Amino acid sequence: MAASLITYTTKSDNTVSGLAADKKVAAVDMNEIKTALNTNAGLHDTLQTNFTALEARSGSVPLTYTFLTATTASDPGAGKLKLNNASAASATAVYISATDNNISIDDLLTLMVADSYLYIQSREDSEAGSLFKVVTITDNTTWFSLSVTHISSGHNPIANNELCALALLPYYAPGSGSGDVATDLIWDVKGDAVFGSGSNTAVRMAAGSNGQLMVYDSTQSGGVKVAWLPTEIGVQVGAVAADLAVGTDLNSFVMPYDMIVTDVYADVKVAPVGSTLVIDINKVTTTTLSTKLTIDSTETSSQTAVTPAVISDSNFPRGTKISFDVDQVGSTTAGQELTIFLFGYKTSIA
Repeated sequence: MAASLITYTTKSDNTVSGLAADKKVAAVDMNEIKTALNTNAGLHDTLQTNFTALEARSGSVPLTYTFLTATTASDPGAGKLKLNNASAASATAVYISATDNNISIDDLLTLMVADSYLYIQSREDSEAGSLFKVVTITDNTTWFSLSVTHISSGHNPIANNELCALALLPYYAPGSGSGDVATDLIWDVKGDAVFGSGSNTAVRMAAGSNGQLMVYDSTQSGGVKVAWLPTEIGVQVGAVAADLAVGTDLNSFVMPYDMIVTDVYADVKVAPVGSTLVIDINKVTTTTLSTKLTIDSTETSSQTAVTPAVISDSNFPRGTKISFDVDQVGSTTAGQELTIFLFGYKTSIA
């Protein structure tokens, strides 16, 4: 950026210099000039700050273009840009060549979606620059038409054929948000995440609960969902190499964490023969099954049972005693070495 091209001196009294009277500047006039210069300097500092911030956020060196004062909606020509109004403050469109003074920036201009910013600054006049916010963009192959809202400008207009620095700040909004984490509805709750849902689109996945994990799932719009940590618990009932016998509370344990039980399963090393092996699972002394867990005669697994078990109480809180009963054994061969499994998911971090 060029520094201010105008300087002034405090020696403005018309008695100081040897100039003719009609060439001297009265003190009152000089003070007015000082005030104007200070005002311009302040505005320049503000614009320079905006420019620097945009340059840092866009992550690239500003592009070089030649500014045209023509206002027609047409291709400005390679390396050139123009507005649709002679006054930057009244401009509602910017017409930019897809090629700056050196290379094609077609891909970068394509990213200038709504809520992106562009900053045009003269490289010859520090007080000639304008900041615009993009509303819409139209790709005309060799040039782009950007519908814009004027944000601010320096005191001076940019002259025709003047070299300019063009800083682009593309903004990509996932979903329909503004991009501001403090106000964007994309970020409703701590832990919310955004995932790609297709070509240049994204969706928000709401935060899960404590202890849940993110799991890839192709049926979800964002390809990801929150899920509880799967878990299983296995318990053996009956002595090794000994026939099973009918009884209550044949084995038990205390739940080490909160769990929702979604399935139960049992198998034996020696199959029951003559009748079905019937098993019950209790919370303390109350059954959790409306249809008991069974292993049919001559079978070694409940997986092939004619009548599958039905869980009536799936909530197994941490600290709860879980006990196992055998309500019936095989009439010819009782069955041996029973193992019972609980399948489900943890609902707590512990």
